[in-house]
Amino acid sequence: MPSKYATMQRYSLKPSPLYRYLIEVEFSFDSPHDNPLIQVPFWRPGRYEWGNFAGNIIGFEVQNKDGRASARKLSGHQWQVESAQGESLTVKYTLYARELSAGNTYYDKHVLLINPVNALVYIIGSEGLESEITLNIPEDWHTATSLKPVDSQTKQKIFHSPDLQRLMDSPIMAAAQIEHNQYTEADTTFHIDIYGDTVLDRERMMGDFKAFTKTQLENFGSFPTDEYWFLFLLMPFRTHHGVEHEQSTVIALGPADAMDKPELYNEFLGISSHELYHTWNVKRFRPREWTPYDYSKAGPSRLGYVVEGVTTYMGDKMLWQAGVFNDREFLQELAVHLQRHMHSRGRFNLSLADASVDTWVDGYGRGTPNRRVSIYDEGAMLAVVIDIWILKATDGKADLTTVMNLLYERVDPALGYSEQEFWDIVAETAEADWDRLRAEVLDDRGYLEGYFRTALSQVDLEITEKKPPSHLKADYGLHLEEVNGRVVVWNIAANSPADRSDLMHDDVVLEINEASAMEFLETDHNFSPVSLRIAYQAGPRMMREMMEFDSNVFFHDYDIHLTAGRARSNFAQWKDRLKTTADTKS
Repeated sequence: MPSKYATMQRYSLKPSPLYRYLIEVEFSFDSPHDNPLIQVPFWRPGRYEWGNFAGNIIGFEVQNKDGRASARKLSGHQWQVESAQGESLTVKYTLYARELSAGNTYYDKHVLLINPVNALVYIIGSEGLESEITLNIPEDWHTATSLKPVDSQTKQKIFHSPDLQRLMDSPIMAAAQIEHNQYTEADTTFHIDIYGDTVLDRERMMGDFKAFTKTQLENFGSFPTDEYWFLFLLMPFRTHHGVEHEQSTVIALGPADAMDKPELYNEFLGISSHELYHTWNVKRFRPREWTPYDYSKAGPSRLGYVVEGVTTYMGDKMLWQAGVFNDREFLQELAVHLQRHMHSRGRFNLSLADASVDTWVDGYGRGTPNRRVSIYDEGAMLAVVIDIWILKATDGKADLTTVMNLLYERVDPALGYSEQEFWDIVAETAEADWDRLRAEVLDDRGYLEGYFRTALSQVDLEITEKKPPSHLKADYGLHLEEVNGRVVVWNIAANSPADRSDLMHDDVVLEINEASAMEFLETDHNFSPVSLRIAYQAGPRMMREMMEFDSNVFFHDYDIHLTAGRARSNFAQWKDRLKTTADTKS
């Protein structure tokens, strides 16, 4: 419990008028006890890995009424201040805010994005105190945030938070130009705030957002909050990142001038539906290991396949059931998960449950080749299996939405749920060999594809393999990608000519058949060379490799489609169960 000396904690953020990326931060408070510990969070929710946020803090110091107080560094993200209980203190530092993504803090002279969890320090033991955050930004700049203004009648940008959890989970976007849209569904107001010039069709966007929001609300029966904010950074370059919060989401997507293209627009809808679904699945009910969020240490959990895998699948399924995605578009999303799974040799080396824990080991970057699987893709495939098994076992009376509803109804937000409790609800919903599924898919390796194929066949679907248009992938098992202006080895198929060569992941390819690697990639689909002569950089060495054509296909593309000659009754039941249930309730 905070001491009687503790008062409102106040933060002040002032972006530098001279230098982009720099923000002056002040944190003022009365010391709740002798020698308080001040900490910058070790991680941020939505990114289950260590965040080196202290690495962006410049010139950390603490001041009292007599000048500079002693602050001793105890760890990479923690300081102890020499002070007496009740003493007024101010922490000052400069924050380097250069990395623009949905989860980071960023500033230039056009836009400010604050994610408090990686921008602000706090006092350990005072997590329950109220706080105010003041933005010292131009008067003509607009803000978008779920935090409530202290006084909405003034031009001052001062916001209030009831406690640390709310503060850390409430991003703020500010800029001279922010486009605002809003709609209402079931007494909840949804705000869409957009920064960036874009060719987005606003009328279509509003119709689609209303549709998938309505479907998600019908799925759960109610919304956890009375307002919600979609904060969009639509960028001129290629980017894709979203982060969930209790009453908002930040989504960075681009290129903005391609938002009218079907592929990117569907990506826009997919990430938006995914993040909205997180309002229930992780923000309202989440694994016990993260309840409440403890920012002082890592929080590994085996339940990443529920938190991210189920959300990935259900976000797309909600778009499908809302009529925003058609059958082909929804099945394409499932095929993407399957293709990533099949192209990863990590599926033989790490189980899905272990991969959930090992986000704290591997992070979210490329990591060690062939080491891991994705809690998003493989988690979504497992969610498909659970969904269809329940659907068929109950003759259409229940599915995965039933399980998620029961979690919403039963889980105390202050306590969270365990992995066993999740599976107990699954078993309560339908009888099936859940123990075997858990043993083979969660704790073993190499079984998921078979379960996935069989489940799809139960709803009149089949999987077909196709030869990809890229001859490098198909004939040589070599997947190249452009990364930061260089062509790198992205993936290598097992037992392929590329696999038998000295090429390795992340080698930089310079030339292919005497043409620049970039030029060759542009013509890869137009002809099939009988051999490849590759010049590449491997570590400090320049190397050359000769590969001969092989008649086998090493990387396949995958398609999921209705089985010819079969009735569509099972497929229709899978798609329309939510509608049927709603009709029955009404």
